[in-house]
Amino acid sequence: MLRPGSEDALTGEAGAYMRMQQPDLAVPLYQQLLRKQPRSAAWWRGLFMAQSQAGQGKAAIITAGQFPQALKSSVAKDPEYLRTLAQAYTAVGQDAQAQRILLQAMNLKYPAGEERIRNEITLQYAALLAQEKNYAQAADIYRKALRSDPNNVPAWQGMVSLEHLAGRDADAIAMVERMPPDAYDSALRDAGFLSMLAGIYQGQNHPDVAEGFLERA
Repeated sequence: MLRPGSEDALTGEAGAYMRMQQPDLAVPLYQQLLRKQPRSAAWWRGLFMAQSQAGQGKAAIITAGQFPQALKSSVAKDPEYLRTLAQAYTAVGQDAQAQRILLQAMNLKYPAGEERIRNEITLQYAALLAQEKNYAQAADIYRKALRSDPNNVPAWQGMVSLEHLAGRDADAIAMVERMPPDAYDSALRDAGFLSMLAGIYQGQNHPDVAEGFLERA
């Protein structure tokens, strides 16, 4: 039996909260662990991931700055860490820094079988470009992704969002209508995407369609 408050017990409890998608409850446990072992790379990383997933972007950035030097060097080549750090910067409104970090992640060397991660990071970068009104550059990235995989759901969602952000809702609807059936069905499992579609169709005088999307959301 694990002794309550022991390192093993705290580590297990923190990990359980992360698996249950309750990262806010894991944060104080990792902080407690780091008071016991302030140079533990695993617990620094655990605290950072917990803060990021809990929406504590500012705290996560501060934590990343406190990493031991050896950990800083290793995570600089870790795409999962880099894209999470970029999300933290986006959460606090530092989009330029987030873009820089995503470019760093995109330029890493990926072994065979890990191209999926690079593609996800590239689409994350495209979404930031669209938010910054760099529509043409973002659209190029989305189109390239769709040429490689016509059923790439995040790329289709990105294109629809881009047209909406650009004030081209008629084009956004045309983009929705071009989606392959499988991609369309998958996209409609995303409540946020459904809410965006409802706003787009409502604005284009299709209230019945908009209501249908809201009901599904």
